[in-house]
Amino acid sequence: MNNIDSLRRVIKRIIESHTDHIHERLEGGYTLGDEGSGFKAWGGKRTSKSSTVEEEAQAIFKAAGPLREGMNDNEYVKKAQKFLIAEGENLGRTGADGDFGEATRAAVSIFQTRPPLLAKQGVEAGVIGLATWIALIANARERASSSQNKES
Repeated sequence: MNNIDSLRRVIKRIIESHTDHIHERLEGGYTLGDEGSGFKAWGGKRTSKSSTVEEEAQAIFKAAGPLREGMNDNEYVKKAQKFLIAEGENLGRTGADGDFGEATRAAVSIFQTRPPLLAKQGVEAGVIGLATWIALIANARERASSSQNKES
């Protein structure tokens, strides 16, 4: 069994245990866990309520491909930047502007040094690939769940 299979199982267990309690809205219409409506995914498409982090990340990666420095005015870059800001990363004065510049590359590289991506094979530093999307989405769902639990 490899590390990605282990990560997938852990993430799946976390999401399954918190799916009905997640209520977090990020700018741009991204909604996690409106009860009864399922997850509103990128571009306003709805996926099933049981959508896993991996399925969501794969759909994004299929549509966007790897995100890297030099990509400008890109909706997926902007969404990734919002996730990074929510993670506490500093994107400089421009924030989530859809331009993958040096500040975004640096923020991605720093994010990738933390678990679960720490020392993960196949993760290209500073590039948002499938494993990085999985970690960003899983962390967002976990934050949303924690936030919901604190409100209860």
